[in-house]
Amino acid sequence: LDNFSVKFSTPQCVAICGENGVGKTTLAKLLAGILRPQKGSIKVKGQDITKLPLHLVAPIISFVPVNAQKQILSPTIKGEIAFAPKCQGRTSKEVESTVKELLELTGLDQHVSSNPYELSTCNLYLLSIAAVLALKAPIVIFDEPTLHADLPFMRTFLDIIEYLLKKDTLVIVISHDKEFIDLACKQTLLLN
Repeated sequence: LDNFSVKFSTPQCVAICGENGVGKTTLAKLLAGILRPQKGSIKVKGQDITKLPLHLVAPIISFVPVNAQKQILSPTIKGEIAFAPKCQGRTSKEVESTVKELLELTGLDQHVSSNPYELSTCNLYLLSIAAVLALKAPIVIFDEPTLHADLPFMRTFLDIIEYLLKKDTLVIVISHDKEFIDLACKQTLLLN
C-alpha cells in the first residue's frame, strides 16, 4: 500500500474489496496494529495508534482473521469468550454479563457445554467472533467471514453486524462475496 488515505465514520459497515494480492488483509492488519506502517500514521479519533503496543490497539480496533478458529485458547466456550474481558480487568459480574450476551448473540448458548473443537467450522468461527467482540472495540474488522459459511451462519453474522451497528461500531468486512456486501455494507472501498 502506497500513498493511501481513507476516512470512516461510525456506525457503518464498510466492505474492502479487490483482487487477491492487492493488500486488503495487509490494510486490515495495519489498521489493527498487527503490522506497522513503514511511514505515515493511522489515526482513530485523532490518536495515532501506530505508536501504541498491540495490546492497547486491540481494544480500539479488533481483528477477526480468516482462520480465527485456529486461535482458540480455552478448553471451554465460556472461557474463550471470558478471556479478553478478564485480561482487561473487568469485574466477574461484567465478564459474566458479556459472556451471556455474546453466547445469545452468536447462538452458541445452545452449545455451551461442548468442547470448542467439537463445534462445526461455522460455530467455531462464531466462537472466535464472540471472543473478539468481548473486547468491546469501537472498530471491528472481519477478514473473509463468509468464506465457508452456511445459511444459518450468514443469518447470525448479519445479526452480529446489526448488533454492532446499534452499538455505534465501525464494522469493516474484507470480502469477495458480492451478494453479502450488497446486503450488509453501505460503503465499499475497492483496492486496485
